[in-house]
Amino acid sequence: MDLQKTQAVLDEIFGDKYVKPYTKGFKIIVEYDNMPYCIGMRAEQNRLMVERDPIDQKETNYENAYKKAYKMLIHYKNKFDYEIVIC
Repeated sequence: MDLQKTQAVLDEIFGDKYVKPYTKGFKIIVEYDNMPYCIGMRAEQNRLMVERDPIDQKETNYENAYKKAYKMLIHYKNKFDYEIVIC
């Protein structure tokens, strides 16, 4: 898996100021109802695992922000060369 290519695709989908690499993959900030929410993406073999943030998931609108990110990833799934798994 080419993480630089993956980051370029995520930057295109979410905006480069909302995608941050970290040791296991990426943190993506999704804005929903004027609030930022964090979504994790972990690179694992030929898959990107989309995960809920343990802190933000307790917030009221987190599920809506998570669904927004999910829909965006599904819409652009043809830009990825590997499977995206929603956890």
